[in-house]
Amino acid sequence: MVLTAVGAGVDVWAWPGQSGAAGASGAGPSHTVLVERVVGNAMLRRQGGNWQALAAGRRLDRGDAIRTGPFGQIVVRGPGEARLSLWPDGELRLGGDTPQSASYTLESGLLTGVVRSRHRTYDVGTKGGEAHADLKSATFTIRADGHGLLAVVTRKGEVGLGAKGDRVVVPAGKQAVALPGATPGDPLPIPTQVFLEADWPDRQTTATHVAVKGRTDTGAEVRVGGRPVAVASNGTFEADVPLREGPNTVVVLATDAAGNAKRIESPSITRVAKRPSLKVKARGSIWE
Repeated sequence: MVLTAVGAGVDVWAWPGQSGAAGASGAGPSHTVLVERVVGNAMLRRQGGNWQALAAGRRLDRGDAIRTGPFGQIVVRGPGEARLSLWPDGELRLGGDTPQSASYTLESGLLTGVVRSRHRTYDVGTKGGEAHADLKSATFTIRADGHGLLAVVTRKGEVGLGAKGDRVVVPAGKQAVALPGATPGDPLPIPTQVFLEADWPDRQTTATHVAVKGRTDTGAEVRVGGRPVAVASNGTFEADVPLREGPNTVVVLATDAAGNAKRIESPSITRVAKRPSLKVKARGSIWE
C-alpha cells in the first residue's frame, strides 16, 4: 500500500448539501457528492442495500456507503472546492446534512481532505466508539481502525477531536489520537517517521503457523504479510502467520496517520516437514 500523497496535503474534503429547507422529519437535505475518480477496487452500497461496483460520475446521497479494496482509492467532489480521498481498505458512510452541519462515519481506513466553510460544521465519527472529529475550515487527515480509535492530523486550520465528554483542539502542525474508551490525547507535533520493531520466531520450525509480535506508534496501522492486524492502545501487536514448506520471509508494514511508513523484513524462516515416526509392534523374535 503506497500513501505518498497523504503527507503532501493536496487532497480536499467536504460533504456539501443541496439547497432548500429541511423536511418535516428534520433530516435535512440530501448530500450532493460526485464521484470524481475511482482507482482499483471501489464499491458502493445504497442505504443498506448490496455492495456494487462504483464508477466515476456517480452521485452519492445520505445513507450511502463507499469502500475501497487493498489498492483502491475513491475521490469525490462537491460544490465550493470540496473534495475527499478515501484510501485503500477504507469505508465511509454518509450521514445527515443540514445547512449548519454534515455528519458521516469513517468505518475504517484513512481519508484526507480540505474543508473551506464558514458556517457549516463537518463531523466525522468512528465505528464502535464515541470519538469524533469536527471542523469548519481545515486541511487534514483522519484515520479510524474500525474498533473505536480515531487519529487526526491537521496541516492547515484546526480540527476538534472529542471523546468521552472531553474535546481537544488540534491546530496546524499537530496530531492527536483518541483511543477506544478514553478521552483524546494531547496534540503533539506531526511526526516525521513512524516507529516499528518486531520479534521474529525461530529461524527453523516444523510448525505450520508462527506468531509475529511487535511494537509501533499508538494509532498506526500495521500489516503483517499484507494483512491488517489489530494494534493495542500501547502500540503492541501480534499476528498468526502461516508458513509454507521451505524458506519464508515475513514483511511487516506500519503506516501512521501522517502518512509516514516503515517496512521491515524478517530473516529467512524455514519450515521443515515432520519426519514420520516408525513403530514396529512384534511378539518374540523377528525370525519367528
